Amino acid sequence: MSDVTRGYQSGMETTTVVIANGGTLSAASDLMGKTLVGVITPAAWTAGAISFDVNADSGSTFYPLYNQSGEVSIASADIATAAARWFSVEPSDFAGVRELKVRSGLNGATVAQGAERTLTLVVRSL
Repeated sequence: MSDVTRGYQSGMETTTVVIANGGTLSAASDLMGKTLVGVITPAAWTAGAISFDVNADSGSTFYPLYNQSGEVSIASADIATAAARWFSVEPSDFAGVRELKVRSGLNGATVAQGAERTLTLVVRSL
């Protein structure tokens, strides 16, 4: 994991991903056997949901992440466009995920960001 820092809770770590100016998808982040438990959004965000592409084997093929209820995402209406926020995610949705990419918007309905955006991924061993 790049830029990893230890949190106050045992086993909690963070890493960052960047969505480029005009982009919709971050580069891949290797979770190194940890599970995503939260996403911290930047203080500025072009209105749009957050969703994920994932793989299980560090390969080059990524898949949009869905569960039995539909696409795993953070709703656009919940993301402040002018304030950073911590969003908890359901760890079971990310069980077995080796690498993930963060998408601005939903699969098939992406939203280009108006500037470079850095998001913080919060992970831990479960």
